[in-house]
Amino acid sequence: MDARVHRGADVGSDHHLLLGKIQIKPKSKTNKEQVCAYAVEKLKDPLIAEGSRLELANRFDMLSPDLSVEDQWESFSSGVKSSAETVLGRRRGTNKERWISSRIWNLIDKRKKLKSRDQARTRGRQRAESNVYRDSDKEVKKSCKLDKKDWIKKKCCRWCSGDNTYMLST
Repeated sequence: MDARVHRGADVGSDHHLLLGKIQIKPKSKTNKEQVCAYAVEKLKDPLIAEGSRLELANRFDMLSPDLSVEDQWESFSSGVKSSAETVLGRRRGTNKERWISSRIWNLIDKRKKLKSRDQARTRGRQRAESNVYRDSDKEVKKSCKLDKKDWIKKKCCRWCSGDNTYMLST
């Protein structure tokens, strides 16, 4: 906002003392917790889809028509959200990792446990644990490659039943 030079200040140098006023506006920190989306890919399984339908039907039976529109909407939305939470659950990972299936997430958790237990006292046991970890790591990486390849193939192509070839979807 303002800067001034004081030439006569005795600071023991050939430089001049500079005094200034600044104004800082700190950014307000928002601690909004990001919530992952529901795992809607589970609805492709007929058993889970039927369970979700039954759960929703049970929640909608509890709605009462004598409430105001806002209260009906609030109870409807909370019913849908809670039934999706119980039946489907939340998706793991970021948006870039949406191709990772729940089976691979279980393998990743298993590999993480193996790595945390890698504190053997003897060399023989340490080698054995590192071999188990290495095999688990290979399995995770191989499964990830296959799942990503399949996910990309499903995303980009659709199966054409006429001539049994892949055609780009439009």
